Formats: sequence, C-alpha cells, structure tokens
Amino acid sequence: MLSNTTYYICEVTCTGSGLSAPSTEAFVTVNNPQILTTTPASICGTGSAALQATATPGATINWYTAPTGGLPVGTGGTFNTPTISATTNYYTSAAVGGIGNTPVPGGNTGINIQLLVHSRPQLFQVQVWYLMCCNL
Repeated sequence: MLSNTTYYICEVTCTGSGLSAPSTEAFVTVNNPQILTTTPASICGTGSAALQATATPGATINWYTAPTGGLPVGTGGTFNTPTISATTNYYTSAAVGGIGNTPVPGGNTGINIQLLVHSRPQLFQVQVWYLMCCNL
C-alpha cells in the first residue's frame, strides 16, 4: 500500500541476449483525502438543518444517510437536510477525483454527524382575569 507519491521505473531484460533497458518513469500520485472538521446541528421540532464539514484541500465532501454503501445525498461543505422529525444520523467522507475514503459496501469510513431533533415545548393556555372597579 502506498502512502506517499512515488516514482517507478521498470527494467526489461531479454532472456536470450541479456540486454536490458529501463522504462520511462511512472509517477504515482497518492491522494489521501480526509474530513478535518464537522459541525453537527440541532433543531426544535420538525424541520431541516445545515450540517457542515471541512476537508483537505482539493477534496470533495460527500454526504450519506448510511455508514456504508449507497450514493451521496449531497456534496459540498454544507449539507441542508430534508425535513425530519426525529434525531437522524448523517455520514460524511472526502474524495479526490471520485476516489477516496467514500463509504463502500463492506467498508465503514463515513464520519457520523448527528442531527438532534428536540421536541417543541408544550404550550399551555393560561387565563388571566382582570377585575376592574369603577366609581360611578
């Protein structure tokens, strides 16, 4: 497994003559995109919220509803959720050129970001009586 950008040269040798020649250099770029920060959110009652993440420069941020498999439900540093009514987990990962630490079947590389939904406070009706006295 490569972890750094590397140059490779292949030397080809003919078995009959023993002559050999090097290939041209092959340059292998290693990209290791990472999610750097995440910002969860909470809402009061049913609604939507904006979840945020930052990634290494040049990386695309993908948003998912499951930790493994599936297609992204959004891309970019901010993900505006659909309307939800219960606490929901979303997952984010980073990719460069379509390849990266994206959740794939059998893998679990998505970073969990929880969107908390708090119930709205119950409203109570309060009656207030005013007594007015008038001197006639």
